[in-house]
Amino acid sequence: SCSGVRVDCDADGCGGPYGGSRIEAVLDPGTYYVIVDGYQSDDMGGFELHVSVTSVTPPTNDGCSGAVDISSGGLFTGDTTEATDDAAACAGDGARGVWYVFDLPSDRVVYLSTVGGEGWWSNISVFRGTCSSYELAVCYQQECGPRAQGAAVMSAGTYHVLLSGAGTGDYGPYSLTYMYDDCPRARSLQPTQSDTTVSWPDDDAGSCAGSLGSPDMPYFFTLCDESLTGATFSLCTGTSFDTILYVRAGEMGSSCGGTELACNDDNCGGLAQSSITMDI
Repeated sequence: SCSGVRVDCDADGCGGPYGGSRIEAVLDPGTYYVIVDGYQSDDMGGFELHVSVTSVTPPTNDGCSGAVDISSGGLFTGDTTEATDDAAACAGDGARGVWYVFDLPSDRVVYLSTVGGEGWWSNISVFRGTCSSYELAVCYQQECGPRAQGAAVMSAGTYHVLLSGAGTGDYGPYSLTYMYDDCPRARSLQPTQSDTTVSWPDDDAGSCAGSLGSPDMPYFFTLCDESLTGATFSLCTGTSFDTILYVRAGEMGSSCGGTELACNDDNCGGLAQSSITMDI
């Protein structure tokens, strides 16, 4: 019995009418077994198995111990073609992947994305802890078509990021964006958000708000499309006090957003509530 952990499996990778199979993989040193089998009980007969083995040099951050530090934020590029499989991925069944690491000195909103990179299907797994002892914190997979993207409030500590394919055939050049924002009390924005500002601190003010003085509630959201996206934010119904509403762009190291994109005081047909319609 050739038991063990399955490394890869393919049914019809060659295309064509006969359903020929093909596997291409980057393997760690060791002994492996290749099994030729039929797809169904009556699939049997003569075959030719062609094998080609070449030496490759995995990227330096192929394993967790070689993770590249991205704590300063920015856009990071690379190629997973010669990376090895990573069983730690939260999705992708051991697809090729590379590792990054960042440290948070305090609670922050963290943004990670492969939007803007190549078209292969990617996943982002974020683990809290060291390489010898970590736990999954969050998993992003195909939020933007084939690409992964997400934002979340993360507590202070060390985090390791595994960028991997969604499947064994997903690999190649990539770009990874990492950004954080010093806004730990922010919440993820939902299509309808019912909340209260009572008992919350007063940290911010928009350009149309006059001065600081009333409590505020920040929210964050992400967009997939790199082109302009129409958006409406409205407090015209279900709100009982005179409001201010403002939208800021997420910027590395900012405090609840950086550049103000829009601000409104009263825009609800004579009422004291706020509404913004804009292209982002």
